[in-house]
Amino acid sequence: PPFIMSATLILFSLLFGGVLSLNNGLGRTPQMGWNSWNHFHCDVSDQLIRDTADAIVSKGLDKHGYVYVNIDDCWAGSRASDGTIIPDPKAFPDMTALA
Repeated sequence: PPFIMSATLILFSLLFGGVLSLNNGLGRTPQMGWNSWNHFHCDVSDQLIRDTADAIVSKGLDKHGYVYVNIDDCWAGSRASDGTIIPDPKAFPDMTALA
């Protein structure tokens, strides 16, 4: 009968509906950051990314959880013979230093 099934489901949910998780601070807030694609599309460069990261800090957004600066697309120049993506040497002369 529907009533018994509903009552059983409610009882089960009340007894076992809790979520087990670690209390380690991870996942308490969403990952927050800035993504280059939303405004600049393919018009990105090393300097633009540095300026943006500096602006996030100078405006205090880092203190509100903005900790990521994502270069979405158009940073790659070519691929190495092993398939590794090589950054565009004009726009991103030293991607390692940028990271």
